Amino acid sequence: IADSHDDVLTDNADKKTIQDEPINDTHIIEPDKHSSLDIKLYDPNNLVFLIDVSKSMKDSSQLPWVKANIVEMISQLRSIDKISLMTYANGVQILTNGTSCTDKQMLFETIDTIKTRGSTRGEEGIKKAYRLAKKLYIPKGNNQIIIATDGGFNGLGENRTSLFEYI
Repeated sequence: IADSHDDVLTDNADKKTIQDEPINDTHIIEPDKHSSLDIKLYDPNNLVFLIDVSKSMKDSSQLPWVKANIVEMISQLRSIDKISLMTYANGVQILTNGTSCTDKQMLFETIDTIKTRGSTRGEEGIKKAYRLAKKLYIPKGNNQIIIATDGGFNGLGENRTSLFEYI
């Protein structure tokens, strides 16, 4: 069975791939001047990472992927940016509380210690994340809560609607 995208991968007589073209200066992609988070161009970040560490995150091998991506995001941040790391399972833990990105190594070491445990208390985690984000709010800054989860929330029942309203 042929893939509908086979023509992209093969050299058809009437089509050429990028590999068929000679390499010259026109193929060099210039980096976007605004791609880095220049302090003069972008407001400070206050990011709260709320990480699901329930057993389902281990069973699906998602936690290592989540941790690697959070490390990558933090790597791109500046000294003026603040990071909070929170986990939730049977309960909620605040691992870092508005830590400056001047201490990235400590943030990376903290992320490395995160392990899966227990059930999913997502509602409690979300509410605490909002309280922490509000407490650390940066006026005119980029204030965000980033939730890393496989989507399972135990015990919501009729609280699902009130949680969505809270968000």
